[in-house]
Amino acid sequence: MSDMKSALMEDLDLGKYFSISGGGSGTPMRDIGTEGVRQGDWNFRGKAEAQIPLDWALLKDALLRLSAGGYAFGGNVDFPQELQDRGAPPGVNWGDSVINNLGVGFSQDGFSTDWGYNPETGENRFGVNKLWMFP
Repeated sequence: MSDMKSALMEDLDLGKYFSISGGGSGTPMRDIGTEGVRQGDWNFRGKAEAQIPLDWALLKDALLRLSAGGYAFGGNVDFPQELQDRGAPPGVNWGDSVINNLGVGFSQDGFSTDWGYNPETGENRFGVNKLWMFP
C-alpha cells in the first residue's frame, strides 16, 4: 500500500493543484496621546483553492475548482490606572473573523465557469469565461 501511495505522490505535483495565499498587517501596542493610553491592532486576509483533475466522459481533462476566503481583524486599547480610577475600564478589545467567499467552478480547454457565494452578505455570483491565448 505504501508503494502505491508514494507512486501517487510522485505523480501528483501538489503545487499545481492547491494554493494558499494570505497577507496581513498590524500595529504593536503604542502610546496614544499623552495620558498613557496604549493601542494595538491587526488584520489578516487569506484564501485557499484546490483544483481537482477530472476525467469523466463529459469533462475530459477538466479541473474542478473549490475555493474559500475570508478575513480576520482585532485590536485592543489599554487604559492606565489613573484613567481607570476615574471610571475607564482596564481595556477594550475587539475583533472578528469572517468567511466571505465560497466558490466552485470548472475549467476545461480554456473555458471556465464558476459560482461564488458570500455568506457575509448573501450575495451570489456566476461567471463564464473563455481564455484566449495569442502567439
